[in-house]
Amino acid sequence: MKSRSVVAAGVILEAWTTGRPIASRENYPSWVTSIEDVYAVHEALVAHPLSSQLGGLVGYKQGSIGMVEGQPCVYGPLFAACMVESPAGHSGSAANLFAYEAEFAFVVGADLAPRDSPRSEEEVWQAIAEVRLAIELVGKRHTLDDATNFEKLADACCAAGVVLGPRLLPAGSAASAAAAGAPSVTPAQLAEATATLTAGGELVNTGRGSNCPLGSPLVALTWCANHLNSRGVTLCAGQVVIGGAIAKHSFSPAAGALDIVADFGPLGKVSTALRRSSPTARSRITYEPEEGEPSALRSGARCNFTRGAH
Repeated sequence: MKSRSVVAAGVILEAWTTGRPIASRENYPSWVTSIEDVYAVHEALVAHPLSSQLGGLVGYKQGSIGMVEGQPCVYGPLFAACMVESPAGHSGSAANLFAYEAEFAFVVGADLAPRDSPRSEEEVWQAIAEVRLAIELVGKRHTLDDATNFEKLADACCAAGVVLGPRLLPAGSAASAAAAGAPSVTPAQLAEATATLTAGGELVNTGRGSNCPLGSPLVALTWCANHLNSRGVTLCAGQVVIGGAIAKHSFSPAAGALDIVADFGPLGKVSTALRRSSPTARSRITYEPEEGEPSALRSGARCNFTRGAH
């Protein structure tokens, strides 16, 4: 008999890969009532055969500050099919998007495996290959109005897509020492950085790096790495972790097409285009990596993303 975590993962992934959201509470995993249940569903999502249609695990997202008592934040899985390079666009209605966020993304350069003692921020910083400016697209696989916090978090923490922008090197790290001519950034600069979000040329929100969980992108990343390790999970080289919202804006996909820009000032900009699509036009997602494409950083038409201008 399948465990209820596996059953829940199958229901969520079926909705995700077909573009047909869960509309009935009878079909939603209402037994999820704790953070342990949430992470059990996440593990089942990653291991489920249907996850291959999303390209498999490519990293983690962090956020949901204050949603679970006693937890600084919560993290959930990111899948390769939904991670693309700027300025790739996305169908807002097909993914049930309801928000977008300016974030920093960390590309891991060395495995961070479980060990007896937690890692320090400096140790985690030394393991980072690069920092990317990013926009997270937040969505859901259901249309329920009464989903609890735990039920929402079980749905991959509402991950829907990540658009990656300019690269920065972690100052003082091995990766930075090995590279020449690329811009670098320090942990303090990340925490102090400001970002503005514009939609259709209109300013919708502004935030700082200190809005991330625990007040710092690096502190949040270190917590995530150590928490994964405490569960026996390795944060692997090549995986990507987005560190939590710096600035966020909620919207309705019915509002129409939008050009979204996250401007991080001197660090650079990242952009994406949200386009409208008919719910009847939704189709099953299939994932085919392109020849020579890096394992973690995908750059093509994925999960209702499209390349280039829209």
